[in-house]
Amino acid sequence: MLSERGATHLRNCHVHGMRRGVAFIDSSGVVEHCRLWDFDEYALLSKRDSQPIMRHCHVENVGQGFEAFEGGRGTVEDSQFSGVRQTAVVASARSRPTVRRCRISDGRGSGLAFSGSAGGLVEDCELADLEGSGVSVSGGAEPDIRRCRIERVGGNGIYVSKAQGTFSDCTVTASRLPAVAAVNQAAPEVSGGVLRGARDDALLIQAASGRTPTSGLRTLAGTGFACRAEVQPSAT
Repeated sequence: MLSERGATHLRNCHVHGMRRGVAFIDSSGVVEHCRLWDFDEYALLSKRDSQPIMRHCHVENVGQGFEAFEGGRGTVEDSQFSGVRQTAVVASARSRPTVRRCRISDGRGSGLAFSGSAGGLVEDCELADLEGSGVSVSGGAEPDIRRCRIERVGGNGIYVSKAQGTFSDCTVTASRLPAVAAVNQAAPEVSGGVLRGARDDALLIQAASGRTPTSGLRTLAGTGFACRAEVQPSAT
């Protein structure tokens, strides 16, 4: 289903069993109270300055949930993503989506991925029982992540490589790898929040610089704070 240079509105729909879901290209529209499932690739795509709104939707068994690239924007609110095979929300190539109050669970990959100088805002989301990382940021991306809960992920709770980003008041619980990892010239800002129950280090900074205010960040479990290989951390 394609919307190009127009406006599309889908409400109370069931869309399934195709290669791709709904694509917005240079367009806008609303997708709400819909169930989107069984797609080989994405459930919803935002491309080239598109600004779709997805609300109260249930997305399951798809390659990727919401994908924004080539400057795509858009808003995803109060939606559920389950059984996603790759990444539930993907932003790349200067895209800047907004994601609020969503639940992402039982996926084979990561919950949120930002790359290619992408940005965007993520607030009050829950990411649980994922095989990959909760949030992955790379390639010069710089998202703003606020008040998110990340639980029982197979990778890192938050992984930042050659990128920045702001992570405020987030909780990471029971990650298999370090709860927060900043590597390869990464420079994230992490403030507030709780890191607990990590099977590895709670906080890892390796060949990177980061601003991790210890006055607001609590590490309740795991081995604690680890600095490795040409690290230049700063703490306030």
